[in-house]
Amino acid sequence: MNVRKATLDDLELLTLLYKKDGRKRLTPIMKYPLIDWIMKGPHLILIGEEEEPVGFMIIRIKGEESSIDVLSVARRYRGKIEYHFIKDALEFVSTEKIFVTVPSNASRLIETYKSLGFVVYDNVPDAFGKGRHGLKLLKRLQDTPKESRVIGGGVYKKPGDGYLEINLKNLDMVD
Repeated sequence: MNVRKATLDDLELLTLLYKKDGRKRLTPIMKYPLIDWIMKGPHLILIGEEEEPVGFMIIRIKGEESSIDVLSVARRYRGKIEYHFIKDALEFVSTEKIFVTVPSNASRLIETYKSLGFVVYDNVPDAFGKGRHGLKLLKRLQDTPKESRVIGGGVYKKPGDGYLEINLKNLDMVD
């Protein structure tokens, strides 16, 4: 699974992926301010690709918290790629914790999130419309050092590669 940040060139692709998902949603894709989010945030839009684009995710970032607001997967890939898509997408998130609200009857999706370290945080009555309840799940990311996650424009940064670490190592070498 390849996960990458969306660009303005992906607007048509996002619309196509949204249609391939096949589920009826509360908000049509073009009601989202995608151009603003892609250019300046505060949302992170990610595209998942196998041999072809298979889905997208919208992650809202607010301070040290983030939430997966949309996870859209083409119908023919549903149930096959969500684990890898979510796992790889989390590499782009540098907040301390991330939330997601899923339908309380989506047991397979709930188990997928739990296998990635999410825990049930709260019940959300009528989260998906009247009588359609949700579960809010939480994953704490502070256990994963920020230096090992993708930062900013998608550049991988490993522990020990930063200027501070290099300078501290150099200071230790000098007597």
